[in-house]
Amino acid sequence: MSEGKAEPPRAAGGPGSPAPAGAAGAAEAGPPGVDLELMISWILRGGVLLSAAIMLGGFLLLLVHPPRVPYARPGEVAQVFAEARRGDPLALIDLGILVLVLTPIARVLLSVFVFLRERDLTYTLVTLFVLAVLVASFLLGKAGG
Repeated sequence: MSEGKAEPPRAAGGPGSPAPAGAAGAAEAGPPGVDLELMISWILRGGVLLSAAIMLGGFLLLLVHPPRVPYARPGEVAQVFAEARRGDPLALIDLGILVLVLTPIARVLLSVFVFLRERDLTYTLVTLFVLAVLVASFLLGKAGG
């Protein structure tokens, strides 16, 4: 540093500034290289953005190519994929909704693997229970309707 010039204060949270007390504890909680909250946020954002992009594509195609009347909605997931691959606009919208529904399940599944890696049996079991409830709700919903 030169004489007579004062160094400007560093912004809190900027490079070179000390980490807040809570952040240091959170970073040390998991294994090195794994930031669970960051990975979960990327999964949730990615799922929502992918879903929105697919549904927007379906809406745009719907404006160009109106569906056949009467339209039979696909009842199976495989049919949704097959119809979406053919460019059916309503099937694309259904596929976007399916991606949106599956996004939280991917989040819970990722949490199971992270907790297993951390060897945290309690959170692994709780997360597996949540995953089982989600899967059971889908299966029961499919059976009912």
